[in-house]
Amino acid sequence: MKKIMSLILSISLALSISTVAFAEGTDTTETTQTTQTTQSANLTPEQQQAREAYLNKHFDDMNQLVTLRQETKEAVDANNTVAKKIKDAVKAKTTLNTDNVSKLKDLASQRKTLVEQVKQLNQQRISLRSQYKEAVKAKDVDKMKSIEQQILDLNNQVSSLKDQYSSIKTQVAPLKDELKNIKDTNSQLKDSVKNQLEQAKAIGETIKSQEKEKAQLWNTYKENIKNKDYQAAGTTFQAILNKKASILDNIKKRGTILNQVLTSLS
Repeated sequence: MKKIMSLILSISLALSISTVAFAEGTDTTETTQTTQTTQSANLTPEQQQAREAYLNKHFDDMNQLVTLRQETKEAVDANNTVAKKIKDAVKAKTTLNTDNVSKLKDLASQRKTLVEQVKQLNQQRISLRSQYKEAVKAKDVDKMKSIEQQILDLNNQVSSLKDQYSSIKTQVAPLKDELKNIKDTNSQLKDSVKNQLEQAKAIGETIKSQEKEKAQLWNTYKENIKNKDYQAAGTTFQAILNKKASILDNIKKRGTILNQVLTSLS
């Protein structure tokens, strides 16, 4: 299929049909403007000679372009697959246990309620103590006994609430320890792959810069064809191929790093 497409492209150019639009493909984000190749009859002898030399090499160049595109697509797809696996692996390792989080929230709510209840009981005890002092002054023995019993009941209630509070505290401790361990693991995990991820990011930025440079080369190539400068067109096209090969190499390097990260997370 690659050879057929390359052959069609070369034949099209030989028949003075524009191949610039197809050659660019997805290699430039700018709107493709079709540039008609001037009929050989309208060329000077020097231009005709340069054009023939250009066409003789262009078949192989187009073959290389198609191959580079296919390999680039495969490399990008592979990187995207690994990147998704990394994301899923990180999520699986760093997600807090939702059951434990829910339990902690529920226990915290219970503990808060207990604290409020103890506060209310303490207020009642304070009030009863004031009443007890008044009963002592009035030498009201029956009232004193009644208040003493009420205070005793309140003390028992407070003691019971404190026991419940201690029980909750005992339940909270291991849950907090587990969550802390998960967070510590998350931190260690991030540190272990931090350098690799930074390398992958740096290569990604390099690729972006190279893509911009390649887009500019395509613009130059179109101008070369438009100006019938086939010698320059051949040189520019080779520069495009070199740039694509360099981009592909960086994509593969980034893939190697991403695979290393995935291995670290396994």
